[in-house]
Amino acid sequence: MENQIEKNIEHLRNSQLFRGFTDDEIEKFLYNTKFKIFELNRGAILNVELDKSIFVLYGSIASYETNIDGVKTFINYFEPDGNELIAISLDTLYPTVSVEARKKSVVLSLETNSFLITDPSIIFLQNRVQQNIISIFYRMTENVMQRTIANAESLSKNKIIKYLRQLKSEQKSDKLQIPFTRQELADHLQMDISTLMRELKNLQDCNALKYEGKSITIYKI
Repeated sequence: MENQIEKNIEHLRNSQLFRGFTDDEIEKFLYNTKFKIFELNRGAILNVELDKSIFVLYGSIASYETNIDGVKTFINYFEPDGNELIAISLDTLYPTVSVEARKKSVVLSLETNSFLITDPSIIFLQNRVQQNIISIFYRMTENVMQRTIANAESLSKNKIIKYLRQLKSEQKSDKLQIPFTRQELADHLQMDISTLMRELKNLQDCNALKYEGKSITIYKI
């Protein structure tokens, strides 16, 4: 265990999990927990046991689920500067979860009950690690929300463009007469009015179209 820590102390020190820790504090915390450090060459696969948390210290990891029929499905990529925590709970829906190194990687495995040790000498360190884990989850959730918003915006934009192209085909003109009010158009496209107006403004700002009242002139859609 000692060689594992010493060999990978730089990766441990630079991880978000041990943000603000000294090397001595990292060692003290790990010595009092059930942990393993895995050094994985590119393409190496590690099956993750239930009730474990895997932290990517270095490299790039892809995670997969395998159902009872043996079908393997990609979950996500995990890297130190992005999503670095893979938490596998006992009530996971997936019979098997595995990680595959996309390049040479180092991962840390911690058991959930590592935080149930009541040794007064490390409770302070446990609390700090838990605070860092909360920060990691917050950042990961924020990233997911940003991607969700970006996907929703892209979907809304594509809906508007598809509708205008259809209208152009029907009216056989680049100057379109919209048979709806803005609210009716938003309802027709199944989006809220603020999203519709924002995306129309974005399209106008990039000179794709010009809208005025119920008239929209298409330039490059």
